[in-house]
Amino acid sequence: MTSRLDTLAFVEQPKSAWTRLSGVRAVVPGDGGVMTATRDAEFTDFVAASRGSLLRVAYLLCGDWARAEDVTQVSLVKLYLAWARVHTSAEAYARTIIARTAVDEHRRAWRREVNTADLSDAGRDDPDTSHRLDLRAALLRLPPRQRQVVVLRYYEQLSVQETATALGITTGTVKSSCARGLAALNLLLTEGEELIRP
Repeated sequence: MTSRLDTLAFVEQPKSAWTRLSGVRAVVPGDGGVMTATRDAEFTDFVAASRGSLLRVAYLLCGDWARAEDVTQVSLVKLYLAWARVHTSAEAYARTIIARTAVDEHRRAWRREVNTADLSDAGRDDPDTSHRLDLRAALLRLPPRQRQVVVLRYYEQLSVQETATALGITTGTVKSSCARGLAALNLLLTEGEELIRP
């Protein structure tokens, strides 16, 4: 089980059209107006260093690169507005925002549209790719809370307490959601059911 989760570290992400946020200015309440150039530079450096890992976490929570980019972008805007308060623990705060934004975006009515086009995936023949695809498909079949807990605990390698803090739930809820999520993943991955339909 752990070996399949470890393969998520190599989730490939598409090329993104993101640019650095160097020219952005924001008014932050209680900060006396416009953010200073130093804070802008700190935020820009944080985004440049963390964007890839934040995008991968968002992808694992959403299951779609386009939605993951949307969730990550919305989360970075929220983080930018709170930067004066949270810059010392930005990584944890960003993960929290991404987890909550993924749920919020999932609840929006326009997200319920279903794409019926059948797109082929050229990489399905590679055994490592097929394991990642099976795991991704199994993750997407978990309920949102269980998926959040499993991704934060085993992909991001957060402790039970850190996961509870990031999601705003108790440690008991983390443990039970994690146990149920891992049991469901184990069942989905071992029962031989075809999770990805060609």
